[in-house]
Amino acid sequence: MKPLQFGITGPISWLTILAKEKDMFLDRDLSIRFRTFLAGKKAMQALRKGWVDIANVIDANVASLATEKKVNVRLLACTQTREDGRILARADADIYQPSDFYGERLAYMPGTSSHMFIVYFAKHHRLNIEKLNLVPVRMDRMEQALLSGDVDACSVWQPFSFQIQQAASRQNIELVNFPNEGFFRYFIMLAAHEKTLQKRRQEIDTVIDVLKQAAQFAKENRDQTNRILSQAVDMPLPIFETLEPDVAFNILPIADEFWRQVAIQTSWLTQKPVTNIDQLVDKLSVSH
Repeated sequence: MKPLQFGITGPISWLTILAKEKDMFLDRDLSIRFRTFLAGKKAMQALRKGWVDIANVIDANVASLATEKKVNVRLLACTQTREDGRILARADADIYQPSDFYGERLAYMPGTSSHMFIVYFAKHHRLNIEKLNLVPVRMDRMEQALLSGDVDACSVWQPFSFQIQQAASRQNIELVNFPNEGFFRYFIMLAAHEKTLQKRRQEIDTVIDVLKQAAQFAKENRDQTNRILSQAVDMPLPIFETLEPDVAFNILPIADEFWRQVAIQTSWLTQKPVTNIDQLVDKLSVSH
């Protein structure tokens, strides 16, 4: 049988990466080929097209399809929440407080946490988001866009925010940091293609068991987990621990808070209500 194709994406896939590096999938005789994507949005697109069988995605990726009549993706469980969004602005654009964003070019990656962070940032600071000059930019091009002056600010997640700040420092470019002040948290989900669930249910169930095992290992071995993950992404351990101070994993059912967040995001992205929760949830997995 062909290996399962597993879509992973940096920090939202920490738990999967931990299990991979610890050979936990191999120990359960699972044959898996990992494919790395820039963002959960790209992993979701690959999942929908059948290019991967299973993937780590976030709530914003789910919001983009929550109004469709028929979907071929099923949500299995929640694996983590994150709060690492922020906006970095050029000081020479005179952006020092939220109201200064009016009239300035604010870069974001549509359909990702970069996008949703701006929505929640605007709500928190009572900004009219319709009057913000939002510029779509791929996450891997944010650094060049901001430091070249093509945009005045950018909404980013880790490790991109750290990398941009380091590059700006080397070029003597002053940035103003607008961090998450507790107003934004996003959910990381495990999702699978419906055909994979129909044909390879036992393997998917084993994947979930392995991730539970990895979550327990991380809980009991925090220092070792940090070392494994920092080495896996080729990042010095002190920097990793600075960027990821509260890494915690749990394989949990999909909570009401997740659906409330998806409803808010779906309304913003599509101006429509969520209509297909029953289709999106895999009723035989931990999500039920």
